[in-house]
Amino acid sequence: MKKYILLLFVLFLNLNFGICQKNPFENEILAFEKSDSIQMPPENSNLFVGSSTIRLWNAINYDFPNHNVMARGFGGSNLVDLEQYVDRIITKYSPAKIFIYSGENDIAAGASAIETAERFKAVFEKIRLKLPQVPIVFISIKPSTSRWDQYEVQKEANMLIRSYLKTKPKTQYVSVVNKMLLKGKPNPSIFIADKLHMNKKGYEIWTKKLKRYLVK
Repeated sequence: MKKYILLLFVLFLNLNFGICQKNPFENEILAFEKSDSIQMPPENSNLFVGSSTIRLWNAINYDFPNHNVMARGFGGSNLVDLEQYVDRIITKYSPAKIFIYSGENDIAAGASAIETAERFKAVFEKIRLKLPQVPIVFISIKPSTSRWDQYEVQKEANMLIRSYLKTKPKTQYVSVVNKMLLKGKPNPSIFIADKLHMNKKGYEIWTKKLKRYLVK
């Protein structure tokens, strides 16, 4: 009997290991779901989703004190990852508005501007299937010192996504690019040591740019 239980336990561990290998962000998604099971976030929140830029925005609720804000950023995710988890971190809720920051890691991994824009379209369309009336905001792919060599591809991807959103109702595009540049290059004072992720000053720029787009 003990051997049987041990065998089941080993099989369970292998199964979970396989899932996590295939879906490297599964544990983060499970943590969101566990939090939801304890207390579901309020309806009509401003839902921010995307990659580590959202995940590391630790002061997001403090920065928007007069709004209901919910953040579901995970890992160093890309748009393919976001599409995979749309039903578990976006459409399961009843948000007032959805803010998406993703695409930067797609380009960093070698995706072209066109591929990145097509991936965004897949995410957008999957959201629209279940939340056809909820406004969607795309936050432009940000420039950074460590990925400055990718800036032209980022700029093209931003342009393609912006053009696509112009053809869709209940959408907005917010560019954070110019405010993050100093003399034509990324402002070094708004990044942490990795020269990729933002510090408090960087998030202050985002707060000022985005505040008027949030739903109260």
